[in-house]
Amino acid sequence: MKINQGIKNAALVVASLLLLIHMAIRLVDLSTIVAYFPFDYTNDITSYLGQLHFLKVCGFHEICPYWYNGFKAFLVTPPGWYFFAFPWYILTGSASMALYISVILMLVISVAVIFYFSKKNGFSKIEAIAIFAFIFGNAISIGNFLRLGRVHAMLNTVLFISLFLLIWHYRKKGLDKWFLLSGPLFAGMIITHYQETVLASLLFLGLLIAKKSSKERGIIILSGLLALILSSWWLYGFLGNLNESSLLSFHEGKRALDFNEDRWLTNILTYLSPIIFIVMVYLYKKYNQIKKAEMLFFSPSIGLALLYLLRLYAYIPILRNISQDPYIMFFMIQTIILLLTMLDKLPVNIQNTAAVALVLLSVLSISVNFAITPWFQKYTPLDEEMINILGSVSERYLIIGPLDTSFKTSYSKAYYAYGAIFKGISTSEGWSQPLASAEYLTKLDRLGKSLRASSCGEIADGFKAFNTSQIITYDSSCDFLDKCRFQKIASTENICLYETN
Repeated sequence: MKINQGIKNAALVVASLLLLIHMAIRLVDLSTIVAYFPFDYTNDITSYLGQLHFLKVCGFHEICPYWYNGFKAFLVTPPGWYFFAFPWYILTGSASMALYISVILMLVISVAVIFYFSKKNGFSKIEAIAIFAFIFGNAISIGNFLRLGRVHAMLNTVLFISLFLLIWHYRKKGLDKWFLLSGPLFAGMIITHYQETVLASLLFLGLLIAKKSSKERGIIILSGLLALILSSWWLYGFLGNLNESSLLSFHEGKRALDFNEDRWLTNILTYLSPIIFIVMVYLYKKYNQIKKAEMLFFSPSIGLALLYLLRLYAYIPILRNISQDPYIMFFMIQTIILLLTMLDKLPVNIQNTAAVALVLLSVLSISVNFAITPWFQKYTPLDEEMINILGSVSERYLIIGPLDTSFKTSYSKAYYAYGAIFKGISTSEGWSQPLASAEYLTKLDRLGKSLRASSCGEIADGFKAFNTSQIITYDSSCDFLDKCRFQKIASTENICLYETN
C-alpha cells in the first residue's frame, strides 16, 4: 500500500504541476488585455468589461443609454461579479485591470477554500493541490474562464466548490449551525450567474433526500430560505422582468447536438462527463461500502446525468437554457472529489491505471488547449481602423455587416464595448442579448440583413425606427451607402461611417 500511495502522490504531483504551469502561462497571456482591448472573435470578455463600466457610469438599476437604445442596468444581469470587481475598477481606473485582478483573487480564494475544506474532509495537501489544478487547469476551465473571460461563471464556480465541499462535509454527519453558511454561499450564486445556481440546487435536494431527521431537513430548508431572503433585493426584480428579456429564448440544449468545428470537443465531453460521473458513483459505492442514505445524496445528480446523457434535458424548461460548460463542470467537480476520496480503496491495478491516466489526461488537456484555444493578440490593422472610425461617431450608431463574417480576426460586438468605455458613444445594438427583448433582437437582425436587399428609403426608415442615425460598415457596403447619398462622416481603407439624416 505504501508503494501504491507513493505512485498515487507522484502522479498527482506531476499532473498538477503540468496543469498549473500551463495555467500560469495562460494567466500571463490574459494580462495582454490590460494593454490591448480584446477585439478578436473568441470573445465574451468584452461584454463583462462593458457592463462593469456601466456600473460606474450608469449605476445600479438605473437607465443606461449605451446599448439597445437604453436599458435598466443589472435588472436582468446578475450583479455578483461586477460588485466583486468594482472596487478594483475604481482603484485602477481600468476595467481590464479590474477583471484581471478579479481572476487572480478568485484563484487565490479557491486555493484557500479547497485547502480549508480538504483538511475538514480528510484530503492531504497534495490532494488539495490536485483538486485545485484539476478544476481550474483543465481545458474547459482555461478556455471558458481565462480565454473567453466568463468571469461571472468563474466566480460562481468558486462559490459552487465552496458549497459542494461544505455539503460534502455534512453528508455523513449531523447538521449544526455552521451548515447555515450554505445559505449565504447559495445567495452569492443566485446573484452571480443563474446557470451554475440551478445545478447547485440539486446539492440541497440530494442532502434533503438523504437526511431522515426532521430537524436536519428543517435546517436544510432554512438554509435555502435564507439564501432567497439574502438575494431577494435583486432576485425580485430579476424574476419580475424576466419575460421582457430574451434570456429564456436561448435554448442552449440544441447546441449539444451540434458537432461543428467550434463545438466538437465540448460536445464530446457532454457525453463523457455524465458517463464518467455515473461510473465513479458506482465505484464509490462498491469500494466504500456506503449506506443507502449517502447514495440518496447522489440521486438528483445521477438523475440529471441521465437526462443530460440522453439529451432529454433539451426539452425541459430552465435546464435547456443552461449551456454545456456548467453541466460539464458540475459533473467534473463531483467526479474529482469522488475519485480522490476512494482512490486508495481501489484494487492495486486500478490504482496504478488511474495514476497513469491522470498524468496522460493532463497532458491531453494541455495539448488540446495549445491546439484549439487561441491566444490573446495585439491590435490588427482592422482594429486600428475601427478605433479611428469610432472616434468620429457622434450619434447613436450601428455596425452593419457584421465585420466578423468577412474579417475573422475581429468581433463586431467587442467594438460596441470599446465604444462605450473609451468613447462614451451609444448604439442601438450592444453586447449582451438578454438585456433586450427577443422581439427587439429579431427586428435588429432583420435590419442588418436587409442592408443590401432594401432600397435607400427603407434603410433610412429602418434606422429611424431604431433611433439610429449613423452607420459603420465596410468594403462594398460603403459604395452602396454612398449611392444612397447618405453623408459620409469618415472612412479608412476598409471601413466607413455614414449618417442617414
